[in-house]
Amino acid sequence: MKILLAPDSFKNSMSAVRVCEIMRQAILDVCPDAEVEMLPIADGGEGTVESMRLALAGHADAATASTTPAEPSQVKEYHIEVNGSLANVKEKVSYLGYGDKAIIEMAQANGLERLNGRLDPLNASTYGTGEMIKDAIHRGYRDILIGIGGSATNDGGTGAMQALGAVFYDKDGNPIERMCGKELINIESINLDEFLPIIIGSHFTVMCDVDNPLTGPNGATYVYGPQKGAGEEELKQLETGMLHYREKLLETFSDTSRQITPDMPGAGAAGGLGAALMIFLKAKAVLGIEAVLDYGRFDEKAANPYAPAAFSWPSSMGEQIENDLSSELQRLITLLGMQTSIYNIETRLGTDGKPYIMEVSPRGGGNRLAEVVRYATGVDMITN
Repeated sequence: MKILLAPDSFKNSMSAVRVCEIMRQAILDVCPDAEVEMLPIADGGEGTVESMRLALAGHADAATASTTPAEPSQVKEYHIEVNGSLANVKEKVSYLGYGDKAIIEMAQANGLERLNGRLDPLNASTYGTGEMIKDAIHRGYRDILIGIGGSATNDGGTGAMQALGAVFYDKDGNPIERMCGKELINIESINLDEFLPIIIGSHFTVMCDVDNPLTGPNGATYVYGPQKGAGEEELKQLETGMLHYREKLLETFSDTSRQITPDMPGAGAAGGLGAALMIFLKAKAVLGIEAVLDYGRFDEKAANPYAPAAFSWPSSMGEQIENDLSSELQRLITLLGMQTSIYNIETRLGTDGKPYIMEVSPRGGGNRLAEVVRYATGVDMITN
């Protein structure tokens, strides 16, 4: 049996690589003859650089085989120190260089995992992410891919733009020293004189898997602010600042020839960093998971005769919904007298916001879980 493992990371727990290692060992414990290949993936959040590094290493080998051996493609990894999300905190980060491309993961500098529970969305800044972008540009990279998942910030990306040379002035005409969430309300004007020369000639792509706008009930603050530590009063303060920032963006970029606004899908990603990247840098937005799989040659690997066995975790449902489903599934399994095994379970959220169990079965379709059980235990759940 051949199995391809392609998990994402377990948020705030394990990297995708570590998940792969555990899954692989668990499979080999019961199927020692199985051929298991690992392809850890990411969606632009934490673990993106690690997954890309492994994917590109394989990509480079393929390129070497089809080009002149004396000129192989090379994957370079740069290690630098940048500002963390909070003041007076430094973070050691890494990013990749491949050909003329640089691949950056904002979560390394300004992600939730880096704070170790010290959440502070009012004071958190994306300045370190801007420093990573600036370093890549100074090294000569002109095609820059930026993953923005897993952020701890809600500064609208102003910190990152400040690191790249943008100057934010307050109502007294003084530069705001350190942009962060609580400073958004104080922006009176934005100056790009030192910013534009840095980015000229560069092309930017942002890996973004959400379509939230910058502001409003579905915007950056109200949807993602609570998981970054914002309480009710902080949410109001941050949203007021974000609304003010939105107006300043419209004033500053009113003459743009492109239809890019703070209300476009993805602008609210990473606490508004999506808006800054797309408006200031004119970055193109792509689905993070698709970008990673493209580099990982996922389709090319999947063409091999692998059994499409899979793990899918975590879900996008809220914790309360997951708890309700777990309780109901346990009740159902007990009522039916079902034994401990592997089941294919499909659920849906209704228009009333409640979860419904659509199917619980050891069926042969879907993820082919019945085949996995048969290979692992010898028990045929289809014919028996």
